Amino acid sequence: MIELRYSQMEAKALFYSENELFFDHWIQLHIIKCGKRTNAVDHSFGPKSRKHSWLIFVKNGEGVLKTGGGSYKFHEHCVFSTFPNQEFEYTFSGYSDIMWICFDEAVSILPNHLGLHPHSPVKYIEDFGKVEDAFDAMYSLSRSNLQSDQYRILSHFYALFAILTEKTREVRIPDASYADYAIRYFENNYMNDIYITDLAKTLGIESSYLSKLFKKQVGCSPIEYLTKVRIDKAKQLLKFPPYSIKNVAKAVGFSDPLYFSKIFKHYTGLNPTEFTKTT
Repeated sequence: MIELRYSQMEAKALFYSENELFFDHWIQLHIIKCGKRTNAVDHSFGPKSRKHSWLIFVKNGEGVLKTGGGSYKFHEHCVFSTFPNQEFEYTFSGYSDIMWICFDEAVSILPNHLGLHPHSPVKYIEDFGKVEDAFDAMYSLSRSNLQSDQYRILSHFYALFAILTEKTREVRIPDASYADYAIRYFENNYMNDIYITDLAKTLGIESSYLSKLFKKQVGCSPIEYLTKVRIDKAKQLLKFPPYSIKNVAKAVGFSDPLYFSKIFKHYTGLNPTEFTKTT
């Protein structure tokens, strides 16, 4: 009898796997500074312009941001952004705690990835605890001169942007608030692919029930409201070259520029090119 012996390595089947990675853009971010301000009373800043991008997390407090010719209210658990070479000012009423990061963008990540535009600079956050943790970690590590801690700052920085771009997780809210939640979701995520069935699933209800509640409270269907939000955002962006029609379409959630132009004309009576000539 011939005795056959197999080593542990020989007994295992070989497995090999490799996946290609695809990104719309290779995102390159350069952090310049980070900081925090706590227990401030009636704090204000500006009017002033800066040459870098700033992202400010409002841990506590409420106030008004003025930029791009508009005024935008904000309150705790939101982030708001300022844009390079654009004048802005903000004012808090009462006590406030804020944290911030200043950075350069090789690719315009704020409008293209986070949905923050000069005329839509405020974003409310569901998972604000993780956002706060990321800001805290970056601030603590920024006081270190170790090369290893610089890499840790970068890891928290990219984790922060992952949190701000990921879709809202399942939530539980009262029936009367479904339409309000949907409105806020549309206004914060209009630049992404949005499916009413997915939103309804997030809320734990049927899409037909969500549509019924929404139309009763708002007066139109969720899709109609979302489209109006996207067109309003597009009108704001088209007023400020060098945004191209293709880039504006993508920035407001349309993958097809021709379809965007068709919908834009349906709602405004003008195609995007004609609209830019009237502003």
